[in-house]
Amino acid sequence: MNSGKLLCFAFIGFVNHLYWRFAVIPYYRDYVRLRTIRRKGIRTKGIIVGHVEWEDDDELIQFAPVIKFTAEDGTGYTIESGAFSVRKKTVGDRLSVAYYADDPSGAIINPALETRFAFFKVFTLIVVFTLVSLMAAVGVWFDLIH
Repeated sequence: MNSGKLLCFAFIGFVNHLYWRFAVIPYYRDYVRLRTIRRKGIRTKGIIVGHVEWEDDDELIQFAPVIKFTAEDGTGYTIESGAFSVRKKTVGDRLSVAYYADDPSGAIINPALETRFAFFKVFTLIVVFTLVSLMAAVGVWFDLIH
């Protein structure tokens, strides 16, 4: 067997390891954290009190709501959503919030949507990279037998 082709297989394996270590696993951990807060956390409603603005690469301004909610112990918290949109949500509207009793500042806004989005990211990363890895490995293997 050609050592150059073996090196290609080793490189594919190394890249696969890096991808899982630095892309898939961190996103999966985030998904598990969001799912756990959604299932076991305390749920309440928060009120939109403002927005955070962000300009993307296309110079399109996007907005994420800033939510104020009160924890079970009566302490008020203000958190920013990470979900940016070109459409502003209405100030005064109420959104779902979930948090751990011992860490209300780590609350998530709209927990069902956040969990679904995190799952979609993990699933997409796994499917796309698995297909790319398989295509690369099949290409090297096909080259080996011919």
